[in-house]
Amino acid sequence: MRRAFTATDPEQVWVAEITYIRTFPGWVYAAFVPNVFSRRIMGSQLSRNMRTDLILDALEMGIRTLQREGRDLTRLPSQRPRSPISGHRYTDRLAEAGAVASVGSKGDS
Repeated sequence: MRRAFTATDPEQVWVAEITYIRTFPGWVYAAFVPNVFSRRIMGSQLSRNMRTDLILDALEMGIRTLQREGRDLTRLPSQRPRSPISGHRYTDRLAEAGAVASVGSKGDS
């Protein structure tokens, strides 16, 4: 994607992000998969720990949403976070859905 976080149609670019929030009982981790064109959150997931499937669950939610709507993922590049919890399984799931994975360089948002 070369840091080109713009899109001209809905199935052009998704991104994936993980963040964490401090609460009184402890940390909460949130994964989001927004559509860059519409800014619609295609999938999301919350957890009390940074488990491996956190971002995968958010991605799966987005994929199933598009499939239910009868839309095409084959032109969809998805920027995944540079995170040890997403790794190859995220890229493999995108490939299964017909999408293309893109990973930013270290230090990119």
